Amino acid sequence: MLMDDYWLAGFIDGEGCFTRHSQAGPNGSRVKKPKFVIGLREDDAAILYALREEFGGSIHVRNAPSQREGNRRPTVIWTLTGRSLPGLVKYLERFPLRAKKGDQFKTWRAEHGL
Repeated sequence: MLMDDYWLAGFIDGEGCFTRHSQAGPNGSRVKKPKFVIGLREDDAAILYALREEFGGSIHVRNAPSQREGNRRPTVIWTLTGRSLPGLVKYLERFPLRAKKGDQFKTWRAEHGL
């Protein structure tokens, strides 16, 4: 692992988001698929790039419009979907989340059969 495992579990507890996204299904229906996301300011992006190397997924940069010059930085977003999710799920079973996000993780995992 590229960093301390208990630190990473705490980081996910504080910054991670267990959610879902809609995907086109058969006959034009929408299917809910599991998704995990962490977004940070660009000056903290190295953490997310390291996590992508470890777990997979994708990185997107969102350039937020500035309200004042120099006031806001772009947001870097690490997203896991599909085949990238089982590695994270297995990891979080070994190093469980301790805050309320742990309950959210268990519900999310059960809803999506992960």
